[in-house]
Amino acid sequence: MEVASTSSDWHGFYDPDASSQDDNQEDTENSQRLDSTRSTYLYVPAHQDEDAESHGLGAFFRLGEYSEVEQAAFNASEDDRFYPNQHISDEGGAAAVYTNAAGGTDGIMLACDGRFLIKAGEKLYIESADYSQQVNGNYTVDIDGTAVMQVSDAVEITSEESTVTISSGTNKNITLSAGNGTGVIETNAKEETKNIAGDSYEYNSGNTKSFTEGNSIDLTFGGSLSIFGGGDLSIGMGATMEVNATVAVGIAAVTVDVVGVAAEVTGSEVDLKELAVKLKTLVVTNETLAAKIKQVEAAISTLKAESTTVKAAQTTVAADSETVKAKTGGVTADTTGMVVNI
Repeated sequence: MEVASTSSDWHGFYDPDASSQDDNQEDTENSQRLDSTRSTYLYVPAHQDEDAESHGLGAFFRLGEYSEVEQAAFNASEDDRFYPNQHISDEGGAAAVYTNAAGGTDGIMLACDGRFLIKAGEKLYIESADYSQQVNGNYTVDIDGTAVMQVSDAVEITSEESTVTISSGTNKNITLSAGNGTGVIETNAKEETKNIAGDSYEYNSGNTKSFTEGNSIDLTFGGSLSIFGGGDLSIGMGATMEVNATVAVGIAAVTVDVVGVAAEVTGSEVDLKELAVKLKTLVVTNETLAAKIKQVEAAISTLKAESTTVKAAQTTVAADSETVKAKTGGVTADTTGMVVNI
């Protein structure tokens, strides 16, 4: 980069009126250039070799329009050391890189090859039209207070080669709001993992539609309750199986099954309706049996009465026999060869 070779030109403010009449023609042209373009700059080169054609950028501070230092840097293809890359890109890499460095009016330019430190004990205000910032290393913002970013148009946060993490402090919330309930939240990811340490709530005032091309696995180790206010339709294109290790109870007002082929393997089955009918029949049978038992008891009582009458009759016959025997006392009968028919 070729600039004025005298130390007064590149080390300190250049003052055309203070130029010596012994200065060379280049100094005179530089003086005329500064007078005509209203440009004043402070230039501290990287080194102070008087014979070097390029002093390099050390520190540069310019007020007004572009200076010959910037023009020389462009001609030496070192404009990227003076200007931000976005400015060079916006101007298309042509001479406008330095001719439009002040934006067509008067501007301010600061550039250095070392550190650029700014510290304000109170407030710092920055206001511009378009704003471009490029960091060629790590970028850290440490805010001891509240950070508010208000944007009237789109906001885009992109990490080209690593992850994006959004986190809050312990027991602090994170809120996502799309238009205060009027916008749409879209998620586009290869996989999604949620780890909820407590309860999870979801309220949907509209329809819920879920499309799963792969398998769906739902494991619930506690109770499960599903309530449908409308109809429920389930269509299975493959085989279905339900395994219940305990008791399954179904209650329905009306059940309609349309089955092509039904196969059922039951170890023990209890039909509550059939059991109730059997119990009712058993009760009726028991009542009938009790009535029959009462009839038998009545018959037995009658038989006992008849037995008593027969016994009384036998007693009378015995008494009559004794009378006959008494009347035959003293009578001898020869019954040899006699047959008595009774």
